[in-house]
Amino acid sequence: MLMPLLEIKDLHVWFRVFKGFLKVLEGVNFVVWPGERVGLVGEMGCGKTTTMKAVMRILPMPPAIIPEGEILFKGKDILKMGRGELQEIRRKKISMIFQDPTAALNPVFKIGTQLRDTVRFARSSKRSIIKRDIRTRTMQVLKEVSLPDPERILENYPIQLSGGMRQRICISMALISTNELLIADEPGTSLDVTIKDQILRLLGGLVEKLGTSVILVSHALGAVRNMTDRVYVMYAGSMVEVAKTKALFANALHPYS
Repeated sequence: MLMPLLEIKDLHVWFRVFKGFLKVLEGVNFVVWPGERVGLVGEMGCGKTTTMKAVMRILPMPPAIIPEGEILFKGKDILKMGRGELQEIRRKKISMIFQDPTAALNPVFKIGTQLRDTVRFARSSKRSIIKRDIRTRTMQVLKEVSLPDPERILENYPIQLSGGMRQRICISMALISTNELLIADEPGTSLDVTIKDQILRLLGGLVEKLGTSVILVSHALGAVRNMTDRVYVMYAGSMVEVAKTKALFANALHPYS
């Protein structure tokens, strides 16, 4: 029997506030099958990014708490994993592209340094890693995201690159590992419409080529129309509708959709 790659069951996330708790997620259920491309849409502040950060185990705890729920990756609960097992998941299984490439990149290190560190993390093992192999992989991922003059870019700091180029760097860093699941959280949302469209087309082509599962998070339905097989619609911390992408656009059932 085929097992879901990722399955979120009855997930609740609360944040401690001055007078009690703010309930951000209430009973979220979400499934991604191997090789599937899934969209997660909803207005800003509805809980999309919080859900994905819970999957990656990068929510600030405290103030966040998870009183109920499971996040199963290939049947194993991420919320119960120890540090070593969790690092292995992040290293080889799941990657996330964050919506703000400026915040995702360290401003005081050159792009080359950050890419090489990512390669080392992804390939960390008992055997030594040859510098030549690191450089080869670094150049390879820059070419995969269609960045011109990669030699120059490796010597640049993030602030010296355009927003679109920084977003491509973040995509390349997420692709360094042979990941089974790629989470793209509002890619290109801070860029103009033309550049955002280029980023989405690039990402769609890479996902198609690699055959990896993907979760595309967006506040706009149009962004997921051509890139996903199924779409979840989120509102006020809960999933209100899920359907095949074509069916959702042809006949959405929930008033919010």
